[in-house]
Amino acid sequence: MRELTENFTIRCSAADLEIIDRLRSDRSRGALLRTLIQQADREAPTCSA
Repeated sequence: MRELTENFTIRCSAADLEIIDRLRSDRSRGALLRTLIQQADREAPTCSA
């Protein structure tokens, strides 16, 4: 799990916002952030040096 030390921006589509609204009603803010970060990690392009 990453430690977040800075502000960050999450860009969301309309479908993403619907998911966020659903999660917000079901989970704490910490759980919501963990879910969003995990999703971003899965969708981020991988780079190799």
